[in-house]
Amino acid sequence: MLRQDGCSARLLRPQLRGGEGRPLIGNGANGAPGTGQSGGNGGILWGKVGQGHPLVFRRHRRHPTGLPDPRRDSPTGLRYEWWVAEPTVLLLSTSDTDLISARSSGKNYRWANPSRLSDDELPELLSGVSIVVVRILGGYRAWQSGVDVVIASGVPAVLVSGEQAADAELTDLSTVAAGTVVQAHIYLAHGGVDNLRQLYAFLSDTVLMTGYGFAPPLVTPTWGELARTDAAKIDCPTIAVLYYRAQHLAGNTAYVEALCRAIEDAGGRALPMYCASLRTAEPELLDRLADADAMVVTVLAAGESSPPPPQPVATTTAGASNTLPHWISRSCRGSA
Repeated sequence: MLRQDGCSARLLRPQLRGGEGRPLIGNGANGAPGTGQSGGNGGILWGKVGQGHPLVFRRHRRHPTGLPDPRRDSPTGLRYEWWVAEPTVLLLSTSDTDLISARSSGKNYRWANPSRLSDDELPELLSGVSIVVVRILGGYRAWQSGVDVVIASGVPAVLVSGEQAADAELTDLSTVAAGTVVQAHIYLAHGGVDNLRQLYAFLSDTVLMTGYGFAPPLVTPTWGELARTDAAKIDCPTIAVLYYRAQHLAGNTAYVEALCRAIEDAGGRALPMYCASLRTAEPELLDRLADADAMVVTVLAAGESSPPPPQPVATTTAGASNTLPHWISRSCRGSA
């Protein structure tokens, strides 16, 4: 009896017919996957286990002495192994950094941004996947039609919020256990390649019973500085470059490096810093930003969460930073 840990499909029993290279299950072209053929001294037989998981049987010869090897051979001289292919996890997230992290994780993810999906593309993406994870901003009503299609597909669905706080409605709409949804949200809220790698193993083990093993979510700092080497500049303005922590965790910092080089080429000192949000900025982050004379801000800010900035100040956005080098040059000349 072949054991299938957690797989729901029926067992496939080999039909032994004797003779090397003759069919063990079904019939078809010799040696082709899915045909039930063995080939030569061994062979691979494909069946189905669960949803979209191929089950592999391997046929082995007897011990070279002609005697059965009790550690390896069955009484018939055949030994069977089973193997379940890596499940495919579909990640639909309105955060492109989630998708970048999934791609960089090396795991069998399929990914897309719901905000850029047409109604015709979603069923095709869902085809053949084992689990679907949806992470959206704005809750169920922000993507109601897409969520309805995901649920109707019958694929185990994990629905979580794109914010740091959980969304009770999305948790209730999910088709897996609530505890699984909550934990999946924690992996995604902390973000980064390592957490996306562990999320894959966590969902595979808890939903599909694969037995990979997984680590708990890696808690990452809510803010910090991008480590880089640059020449210390004295008596020149310090320009903070503020960007999202999610971009930092995904390794998507090339544009930050480019901004810092532009600042340094103009004679300033760059201070690249990442944060999760300015809406709930920690006092330590605000204290560090107080050392800057100006900021290039690529993070959304709202409310009065910041103290009055130091003077002189030129606050701008990443898209409107073309005047910043001139301001830096004037400041450096003025301080000389």
